[in-house]
Amino acid sequence: MLDLLSLDMLSFFAFIAVLALLIFKDRKKVKREGIIIIRRTKKGRNFIDRTSRKNPRFWNALSYVGITVSTVGLIFISLILLSNIPNILAGEADSGARFIFPGPVSVPVITPLVLVVPWWIWVIGVFSLMIPHEFSHGIMCRLEKIKIKSVGTLKNYVVSNNTQG
Repeated sequence: MLDLLSLDMLSFFAFIAVLALLIFKDRKKVKREGIIIIRRTKKGRNFIDRTSRKNPRFWNALSYVGITVSTVGLIFISLILLSNIPNILAGEADSGARFIFPGPVSVPVITPLVLVVPWWIWVIGVFSLMIPHEFSHGIMCRLEKIKIKSVGTLKNYVVSNNTQG
């Protein structure tokens, strides 16, 4: 019985339960879009406005660098993925593209198409990438004079200044 209820399993289900309670408690601000759950808030808009005004030339230059690096990366990764598909599907590849899911494990579990990582590593990874990424979207919107209606946990909701209605 103790093996079935390992610390990894208990902490994973406790995390899911806490997350469900937070979503339920704040359900008026939480919306579902497809498979993604987003909490909308006004917090963060002032930070985005201040940051975008501090050095607009830097942010514009960074956007061009980002577009260039992203385009080159997209082409490079696409070529790697296409060349590695047969090995991944056959289970012969030691590395390659996989879906990454959180789970009640203490070490990563690798299958041909899925990588299950400890849930807490997944949470740290998602938030450390998501927060700067989404705030960057907000900064770029403000540089282009697009009003930010609210900020979401998973994406910025924007509305153009010249929207008719």
